[in-house]
Amino acid sequence: MLLTLLLLSVTFVLSSLYGVVLCVFISKKYNLQSSGNLFLTTASGLMFLSIPVRLLHFFIPVSLMMFLFIGVGGVFIYRIYRHEWMEFISGAKNKWQQLTLAAKAGWVLSFITVLYNFLSRNNGFDTGAYHLQAIQWFETYKVVSGLGNLIEQISFNSQWFLLQAFFSFRFIGVPSMYVLNLLLVMLFIFDWLCALTNSLSKWNIFRLVGLVYLPAMLLGKAVSSPTPDIPVTLFTIYLLLYALENRKTLWGRTDALLLIVLPVFLVSIKLSALPMLLLSGLILFTCFANWRKIFLPVVAVGALVLIPWVVSTFIQSGYWVFPVKQTAFPKTEWTVPDKVTNRVHVEIKGWARAPYIDFKTNGTQSPIALLERLKTKLTGMHTGDYVDIEKVSTMTFTEWLPIWFQRLNVVNLVLVLFTFATGVLLFFVLLVRRKEVAGHIRQQFLLAGIYVIIVAGLLFWFINAPDLRFSHGVILPFIGANLTLAFYLLWPKLSFQKWFVKMPVLLCMALLGGNYLFFHSFYPAQLVSNTLIKPLPYITPVLLPKQIPGGTVQVATYPQKCWNSPLPCTCIFYEGLQYRGTTIEEGFVIRER
Repeated sequence: MLLTLLLLSVTFVLSSLYGVVLCVFISKKYNLQSSGNLFLTTASGLMFLSIPVRLLHFFIPVSLMMFLFIGVGGVFIYRIYRHEWMEFISGAKNKWQQLTLAAKAGWVLSFITVLYNFLSRNNGFDTGAYHLQAIQWFETYKVVSGLGNLIEQISFNSQWFLLQAFFSFRFIGVPSMYVLNLLLVMLFIFDWLCALTNSLSKWNIFRLVGLVYLPAMLLGKAVSSPTPDIPVTLFTIYLLLYALENRKTLWGRTDALLLIVLPVFLVSIKLSALPMLLLSGLILFTCFANWRKIFLPVVAVGALVLIPWVVSTFIQSGYWVFPVKQTAFPKTEWTVPDKVTNRVHVEIKGWARAPYIDFKTNGTQSPIALLERLKTKLTGMHTGDYVDIEKVSTMTFTEWLPIWFQRLNVVNLVLVLFTFATGVLLFFVLLVRRKEVAGHIRQQFLLAGIYVIIVAGLLFWFINAPDLRFSHGVILPFIGANLTLAFYLLWPKLSFQKWFVKMPVLLCMALLGGNYLFFHSFYPAQLVSNTLIKPLPYITPVLLPKQIPGGTVQVATYPQKCWNSPLPCTCIFYEGLQYRGTTIEEGFVIRER
């Protein structure tokens, strides 16, 4: 645990230093006011860091040499901008001191819960299949050509895995601990606590919904996975809520520029964040009267983030953006063949349309387990039942929708129904208050635009890959915005001031309830004392060595995964796979006969 706290501290200090210098530069260059926002500044620091890390990775692995190079940059930043960074830290300390005792207790409780789940390890499919392997490749080698032929999912080339490798400190012998998701979750919760206890914003209704929603989605073992789903979810929720809440005061602030460039960074983490680029355009054209003045600098920042990312993706897969077939040009020796890309498309669409989540409810008496068994009896289908995903991936909407709905586990089923209900609620409220709405629609253009972006994100998710794991970043804003707008359209003059005094108590109850569900519903009990001392080991898979032209690869036996096994390892072996030369550094290729 002490090692985890040390890694968290170093990660936060370095990220915030780079974030502060970026905000100071923007503030001075464009004469904008800096808010010192804790979450946005740290997020912008991670985006800033991703640029040199990605560029250096073309020449060296994510190693001690790279960390020293960027760490020395952090030292120079501290010497030059020490006053600004200390002001940033002082602002965070002041916010902590302003929290009520109950709110502080809620944060500490959350931290203990998240830390325990972090150290308990995540045994999810993707973590073992390619998350850990991708990070290990970045830690061990510079960009390897044709790596996607060995493990096709690495071709997604998430920027998040590169940052996880950078902050893993594996180069000094630290066991695999990837703390970025843990850091983001705790900063996110802290920010929401400050808003709930020190602000009377109507958008706190949004946050109250999140307190019920997020513990059930983020405080579990998922936080121990280096998955890019968590940063995309948290950044999306935060940026949308921040834009909604501060839409009238964004003019003249550095936060507006951060809201423009951070969605570009999100796309390099995961392609599912593409609709967030609409937010960038909306803020650019509505919050800056002289938008042409900052358009080229914004494009330049986007290019610094995206160009190295797409180039490295091409080196690893032969695609500029994987798995978009139209970007596979020019054809190279190491281009991932169509049969592999087709399989990726089938798995993404098939499993999203026919979700598989086995809660192992047999013999478990938790509330969720009992509801899951009741739902199985009513529908006649369990979420773990077999389905032909290749067939499902080619079905029309009317064919796969019943299968998708029927295979939802009880938690996701309730979530989908509640999401739909809040949309219907707002629709009817708008009908009842249509005269008032029509009179203010022009003054609320930015609000309407952000809501349209939320709906667009929801549709983008549902059409492309309706897996609930990928939806939280748009479902929570949709629910929160619907309830907030409906409430204030019906009762515009109602004040929350007295009721908000009790907010910290409700907060702690929500966090406690969410934590209880996680400890007692999904995972077997473990000894907290042992887990908090050191992380649990990952699964040790059974591997079969396979000789191929140029060398040997380890193949994980089904249904096991590679986890953090020595390189090179793959879960799916494609006939024709071989080394491009005689060493791993030369890469891999699939030569079809």
